[in-house]
Amino acid sequence: MKTINDVPLLLRREIEARMIKPFLEAFTKEVGKERTYEIAECVIEELARKAGEESAQRLGDNGTKELLEHIKPHQMVDALDINPISQDEKHNRFDIVRCEYVEMYERLGMREMGGMLSCNRDECFFRGVNPKFKFSRTKTLMNGDDCCNFLVELEDSAK
Repeated sequence: MKTINDVPLLLRREIEARMIKPFLEAFTKEVGKERTYEIAECVIEELARKAGEESAQRLGDNGTKELLEHIKPHQMVDALDINPISQDEKHNRFDIVRCEYVEMYERLGMREMGGMLSCNRDECFFRGVNPKFKFSRTKTLMNGDDCCNFLVELEDSAK
């Protein structure tokens, strides 16, 4: 291994989860769950945005057709099964139909935190890849749905 990026992202998320769980629990006792999670979400969203920017720099492309290239690190070690639905210059629609991140948080007894620690990163990550991306999702496996339905669209700059 040369860098942290050589470690599969699923394993990095597990290490992070094991570290952050006791901190979240301790801060929840001191300042309450709502404030603790609010602060944690802000930090995680900023980390995700920076990761998206780094991905755009590394790949040198940030259009909708190349979007799945940006999430390849998330797929390492067979962590995700993705069903591409449609893509063109303006949008990319795909479903994630199996997610090992859900299983990992479940195994750690942290499924309730999984949405905040992983799923909520997605929009900020895509905005980091390209600030003109508009992200929407109405279902997640983490919440018990049958898939995570992703739609990433390029906002019309003429608006």
